Amino acid sequence: FPSHDKPFEFIIKAEAYRYDTPFKVLNGLLNRRVGDYIFQDALLMVHDIVPLNKVIRLDERMRLVDHFVESCTSLNFVRKAEVLGISEYNEKLWDRFFYNVLENAGEGIIAKRTTGVYEVGKRNSDVLKKKLEITIDVLAIELRESVGDKGNPSLTLICKRKNGAIVPVVIAKHSLIDKFLNDPKCVLGKVVTVRAMEEFENGTLRQPVFAYERPDKAVDDYE
Repeated sequence: FPSHDKPFEFIIKAEAYRYDTPFKVLNGLLNRRVGDYIFQDALLMVHDIVPLNKVIRLDERMRLVDHFVESCTSLNFVRKAEVLGISEYNEKLWDRFFYNVLENAGEGIIAKRTTGVYEVGKRNSDVLKKKLEITIDVLAIELRESVGDKGNPSLTLICKRKNGAIVPVVIAKHSLIDKFLNDPKCVLGKVVTVRAMEEFENGTLRQPVFAYERPDKAVDDYE
């Protein structure tokens, strides 16, 4: 980079992306081991640049990202990844970002401390990932309506597992909220699939989110 006195080696951290393709579909296409490997109209969303021979803060790395993307004018598929927001410690705000990403077919969010550093091959507390890691089938037994922080209607689907653990599942999509409230029988007493960040020893789940209905499963066919 011209802005630095001495050249240095670096790793460009980026994700392949296509606006009309949900992440789980895109991930499957990009990880194919057989068949057609060609994938057209994908964007390369650059979210970090990490030098190999020095340690620099996040704000310095983001300036490198800006410089790199601006220098790629001839490569129209290279873009800068969107920054969802900057805040102090605020779990409610991060949850809002998280559920909004899920509602738009994303997988999760990554938070980085603005004063933090990143070293290749090392993890530290300056990076926080919020992602759904596990998928489990449960039995839907109850719907509970409530009102969110901004006065918007909120819905929780109470589910249970075979070991008796109760799993309150957030319904984030407005279309699903309307569907379940207008016709509770379409989901209550049925098996549904939920996704969560992790499973605790007692069978409960961390931040479970509704994934989809399982009309192909009998009422006793859940975990």
